[in-house]
Amino acid sequence: KRYDVVLMNPPFGAPTVTDGFALDKNAAGNLYPAFVLRAFQQSSGFVGAITDRTFFVQDTFKHYRSTLVGTDWTLNAAIDLGWGVLDTADVQVAAYVISRQADSNCLPNYPHHLFLDLRECSDKPERLLANFSDMPRSAVRVLTQSHFRHIPNHVFAYSLPQVILDMFVREQTLADIATLPRGLGSNKAFRTYKVWFEVPVQSLGATKRWRTLSNGGDFSPFYREDAGVADWLRPDGQQLVTQGYADGFKAYDQKNTEHYFEAGLSFPKQSTVFNVSILSADAIPTREGKAIIPHHQEDIWFLLAYRNSSLVRRIVEATTGLHKQSGSIGLLPVPQLPKKIKSSLADLAKVFAERQWRSLRFDET
Repeated sequence: KRYDVVLMNPPFGAPTVTDGFALDKNAAGNLYPAFVLRAFQQSSGFVGAITDRTFFVQDTFKHYRSTLVGTDWTLNAAIDLGWGVLDTADVQVAAYVISRQADSNCLPNYPHHLFLDLRECSDKPERLLANFSDMPRSAVRVLTQSHFRHIPNHVFAYSLPQVILDMFVREQTLADIATLPRGLGSNKAFRTYKVWFEVPVQSLGATKRWRTLSNGGDFSPFYREDAGVADWLRPDGQQLVTQGYADGFKAYDQKNTEHYFEAGLSFPKQSTVFNVSILSADAIPTREGKAIIPHHQEDIWFLLAYRNSSLVRRIVEATTGLHKQSGSIGLLPVPQLPKKIKSSLADLAKVFAERQWRSLRFDET
C-alpha cells in the first residue's frame, strides 16, 4: 500500500544481532532512521516523525541527514524539543516533517529547511500549535542547501547565528590553508608509547630511538606539556612505523609520515571545549592529539589565536560531538583578515602561549 502521509514515533536504539542486516545502509545502525527511511518507500507525499534528536549532530548519522535534505526528499521543518517530551523514554527528541521534492510546492511558505528550538520552553504544546509566522523572528532559523553542502558532515547547526552560517559558504576553510594529517596510531600502546622519564634520556631526540608524542589531554589552550614519547627507530635504524619490530609485530597501523616533525598546531580529539596548542617541530601527531600544519608557517600564531577564540569554540560545539575529527575541523571557516589584524592576533597568541607555559612550569615547581 501507499499512503499520503506516514506519521510515526518509531523505536530507537541498536537492532538485535540477527536483524541488523535488514536496516537501510543510511540508518547508522539505529532503528529510528531505518523506520523513517522505510516510510519513504511507503509514502507518496509526507513523512512525519518524532524521534531521538541524536541525528542532528552526531557524525554517524551523516548519511541519514544527507537523505533528509536530498534530491528525492526534503526536510520541510524540524522542531528541536529536547527533554521531557516522551513519557516512556528519557531522551532528547525532535519532531520533523519530510516531503517528496515533487510535493514541496504544497508548502509555499517553507522555501528552505526551517528549524525551531523549543528545548528551553516550558509551554511546548502551545508553542507548537502556533503558526511559524507568529513565532519570534529569532526563534525560527533557516538552513539552505548551500549551508548543508559546506557545514561539516551536513550537521543541523541551526543554532548558530545566520552570519556564522553564511561564513561556511563565503569563507575559505582551514583545509584550504593547512594540512590535517591523520596522526600516528599504535597497535599496542603499552609497548610503543611511554612517558619520557621511563626511557633513558640519551635515547630521546632526532635520530634517536624515542621521539616526542602529541597525544591530546586535558584542556590546555595555547601551550600543552606533552609527556609522552613514541618508540620510533629500531636498533638497526629502520623506522618502526614502516618495518615493525624484529619479532614481526607491527607497531603502528599506517605509514604516511610525511607531515610528522613539522611545526604547527595540535588539538585533542576528545574534549568538551575545543582548544588548540602549539605543536613543536620535534613532535609526532597522533589519533588523539591531532595536528594542523599550515601551508605557510607565518600563519601558525594567527591560527593559534583564532582557533582558541570563543567564535570557533561556538562553531565546533554546534557542528561536532565529543570527538573532534580532522575532517570536520578542516571544514571550519577561516576569515580572510587584513594583515594588520592577523599580526595583532598573532602577537596576542604569543603572549598567551608564554603565560600558559609559565603557568605550567610554576605548577610543576
